[in-house]
Amino acid sequence: MDDDISASLPTTQPSPMKQYAANIAAAMAPSLAIVLAAAVLVSCSPKWALIPPDPHNWDGLANDVKRLSPDESRLFAAYMSRQVMAGAYPDGRPNIPAGTTIGDAINEERALEAGLVKRPTPQPGPERSS
Repeated sequence: MDDDISASLPTTQPSPMKQYAANIAAAMAPSLAIVLAAAVLVSCSPKWALIPPDPHNWDGLANDVKRLSPDESRLFAAYMSRQVMAGAYPDGRPNIPAGTTIGDAINEERALEAGLVKRPTPQPGPERSS
């Protein structure tokens, strides 16, 4: 008896616009999933970690540095060594611009090693009288 009632009800077809929107959503779903997965992977990259300007907070970078490749780890260590040495000069502090990431440091050191950037030369301090 239920079949008789449902057969007498008018059936409605989705409007062409709704059908078009449904087709677009179905086509974009895999692409959206790939984009979201890539965003999650990139955000987990140790290269996005910010280098704190205060050397006392550099210990927090250890876990990120452990996840770098051996070459990236070497480049980052060289960059940080230059920053520590910069702290030995009269102004006494590393020159790491705010917002510098581990990836930025690696890229800067790679450019220095490739000779694309002139190495900073230390300025002599004031003359001491004996």
